[in-house]
Amino acid sequence: MKKLLLLIAALVAAFEMTAQWHPGAEIDINNVKTTLYGTGNFFRMRGGENTEQGYFVPSTDIKSTIFQNTLWIGGLDANDSLHLAAVRFNQIGEDFWSGPLRVTDASTDVFTVMDYHHVWKVSRADIEALIANPAGDIAEDILTWPAHGNVDDGFAENLAPFVDVDGDGVYNPRNGDYPDILGDMALYCIYNDNYDFYNHGNVTHGETGGAPLGIEIHCMLYGFNAPDDEILNNTLFMRQWIYNRSSNNYHDMYVGSWTDYDIGYARDDYNGCNVQHSYYYGYNGSHIDGSGQPEAYGPNPPAQIIMILGGPTMNAEGI
Repeated sequence: MKKLLLLIAALVAAFEMTAQWHPGAEIDINNVKTTLYGTGNFFRMRGGENTEQGYFVPSTDIKSTIFQNTLWIGGLDANDSLHLAAVRFNQIGEDFWSGPLRVTDASTDVFTVMDYHHVWKVSRADIEALIANPAGDIAEDILTWPAHGNVDDGFAENLAPFVDVDGDGVYNPRNGDYPDILGDMALYCIYNDNYDFYNHGNVTHGETGGAPLGIEIHCMLYGFNAPDDEILNNTLFMRQWIYNRSSNNYHDMYVGSWTDYDIGYARDDYNGCNVQHSYYYGYNGSHIDGSGQPEAYGPNPPAQIIMILGGPTMNAEGI
């Protein structure tokens, strides 16, 4: 098994199943409110602008800074053939689907896709309530936490991280075990790039047309309840564990975070980057955002930063 880890932070500065239903859950622990979807779509506004979904800053308003964010990943196999999974808006298809892949052949099936068509939402308060009283009411997403895969069907034994209180290796919240989350609230999902929706024997990446990598991705989006810390209170973190379940060893591989920034009103924005400090950002083209639209920030709009905090190591190139 080969694994990569990508960790990013999003900060507010300056202050048919081919178009499959995307399950989502909302994180609302600090001054940011957004939705994570279980198929690699992050922060997406669905159903048009100014709906209840987006990357809202402040969390109590309808003003959003990000329209969509996704993982892009590609590399060459031993024959130098390109394998690629990358989506923007899923307008022409899917490259990612819910659920894990078998460790034997990187395959999955419709039953597994539907079983994992979910985003688990767990708070620190939920966990503290469980620790205090394992025999009491337990939050549903703690009870159903996807700690283990179906080993008999070829999936990995351990999937979602958990604290094994009794040390028996089996997740059982009634025995005091609980999800091992980061932050004060976390959303968790598992998705992959190798589901044969059409059952023709070949996986089709509708968005890119790229060959599948056979990767399984575990994603945790989390934040902190820190009203006295302006930075943490306006920051969400994302950690993604990328497992190569295929038999391929890839080279010349790139992993990226793609973002469509919409800083309030979407038609007056610019992008920039700071390579030395590993972040890129969206900002408004003028000191006033929009011209009175409900979604516009108006005077003194914010900038939105996404920073890569850690991940795969690049080859040294002296730059």
